[in-house]
Amino acid sequence: MRRRTGFLHGLGAALLLASGCAQAPETVAAAPVSEAQYLGWDCAQLRFEVGRLDRVLADLYVEQRQSRNDDALGYVFALAPLASMSGGDLRHQIALRKGEHAAARQAANRRCLHAARF
Repeated sequence: MRRRTGFLHGLGAALLLASGCAQAPETVAAAPVSEAQYLGWDCAQLRFEVGRLDRVLADLYVEQRQSRNDDALGYVFALAPLASMSGGDLRHQIALRKGEHAAARQAANRRCLHAARF
């Protein structure tokens, strides 16, 4: 009985530690963002915005991957997700930018029929 309790306690601690890790940027779901914020934008503006958001997301992905690596090292040396604990987890920013990107892309696809699809 004591052996089983120790195992469950250890398993619970491992799950708790793993849940504190920064999430992989590819697995972050997009936040819901309305396409309405792009009303009145022309095709050139929409294309620029989609490109800008592509670059912002690429930078956020790099930072989030680094936070995941730092969290893994934090677990090895300090038994804590140091990057996430110090504000390094960017999943909320990634979710918002993914939502904005989807909305801008959708607006461009609807309004820029003569232009190449995004």
